[in-house]
Amino acid sequence: MLWEWRKEVLKYKKAERWLDSFWKPQGKVRWALAYPNSYSVGISNLGFLFVYRILNEMEDTFVSRFFRWEGFPPLSFEEGRALFEFDVITFSLSYELDLPKLVLMLREGGIPPLREEREEKHPIIGVGGAFAFLNPLPLFPIADFIVCGEAEECLKEVASAFLSFKESGKEKLLEKLAEIEGVLVPGISERTKRRWVKELDLYPCGAPLYTPLNEFGGALLVELNRGCKRGCFFVP
Repeated sequence: MLWEWRKEVLKYKKAERWLDSFWKPQGKVRWALAYPNSYSVGISNLGFLFVYRILNEMEDTFVSRFFRWEGFPPLSFEEGRALFEFDVITFSLSYELDLPKLVLMLREGGIPPLREEREEKHPIIGVGGAFAFLNPLPLFPIADFIVCGEAEECLKEVASAFLSFKESGKEKLLEKLAEIEGVLVPGISERTKRRWVKELDLYPCGAPLYTPLNEFGGALLVELNRGCKRGCFFVP
């Protein structure tokens, strides 16, 4: 099965051209960054790529990407590791229809999708992205923690909590995460303020890689502006 999966993803790996090389083979915290859709869709999401960059730039964090491959269990894109080998799994969730795929990825990876069914031995599950801060309530039965808002500053605080409290047990770690503004921890903290980046100039957002196999005909993704210039009232 692993050999067949490697053959399937090899063409995607060969097509990637990295602008910055920062992948490292180990770290104190093993972090799975998952996009519950195909490679071409996930690699077209600039937010997902930027979070990958932020995590990789942290010295003590080892991170691998996961996408959903039909017919195969979820394995890390970089080296083929299983989901349950990681300390934390965070999903980037942009669309409602990706929520069932998130559940499938956990189930196919041997991890109970429901939060109350997971034990101390299971990875901690986090969810971020547009879906998470527009309507986090459907994620309460699934996620151990939910990032509401922009991740640039918040993510560093979340990663620091994992580094400091990883050995203290799941309950203590989740209590620490609940203290971070912009983070919901179902069962502990169910209200928070949406997190905004105060100084966008400190976080120039661009893809760390180029690939012709994304959904934009190979365009290199760069953020030119953020938000709706019309100030649409339906945006929370």
